Amino acid sequence: MFTFIRNTALVGRQTLINSLAEATELIEIHEGLKDRTDSELPDLLQKFISGTPLRADEAPGKSKARNTGFHLWFAAAAARCGLKIDLTSPGDVGITWGEGRIAAECKRLLGARKVDGRISKGFRQLKRTYSGGTVASSLYGLLAITISKLYPLPLEVADEAELRERGEENFVRFVSEYQGSWKKRVTGREIALFLHWTSPVIVRKPYLVVVATDFRFIPLHSGSKAEDYYFRAIQDRFHRLVPTEPGASIYLP
Repeated sequence: MFTFIRNTALVGRQTLINSLAEATELIEIHEGLKDRTDSELPDLLQKFISGTPLRADEAPGKSKARNTGFHLWFAAAAARCGLKIDLTSPGDVGITWGEGRIAAECKRLLGARKVDGRISKGFRQLKRTYSGGTVASSLYGLLAITISKLYPLPLEVADEAELRERGEENFVRFVSEYQGSWKKRVTGREIALFLHWTSPVIVRKPYLVVVATDFRFIPLHSGSKAEDYYFRAIQDRFHRLVPTEPGASIYLP
């Protein structure tokens, strides 16, 4: 009887934490895209809500819904910080800044064995966007990657200071292990790698259950004035982001 009660409690907590994470993502997507009229948006939203109820039940063959969720989250985040976006190709998300256009490809990493393949696919897709037409001369690339599935979830930490340390450790570890995967594929047209991490977090002091989000920009550009200008402009805008639900989520950048 004790084991049954304990297991029921664990399942209940897992469901609660999962629901908090899913609801937070949905709220942020809604906040950023609620006024959009892109023809692609209904299909993307339909894909997003078609996944498994629990993240723990997600398998590689059932990942399309949450892959689309990250695509939508990135688009919504860009819109929320005042960037001009569209959801038409080239790229998963188009960002326009002045006379330049940045095509962003979004990738979720589901396991260590597939990291190189997913990064390779992202760069191949970006390369295809650079070919042909007058638009290509002012078109740059950005690869957005979420690394959340590579590290244990949820986190349990003593306080916000430890949370920040753990988040930073994840980024440092990822860059140390996988930077070769993007360095060998950079063409000179990519301005940045956007690294994203989010996790439900149990904070012991004070006792809270929140969703933490952190991200980093890693410059990939060759150093030209135009590329550096676009990189700094987009990075600055993203660092203006604040949570849509301050009581339930924390942004760490």
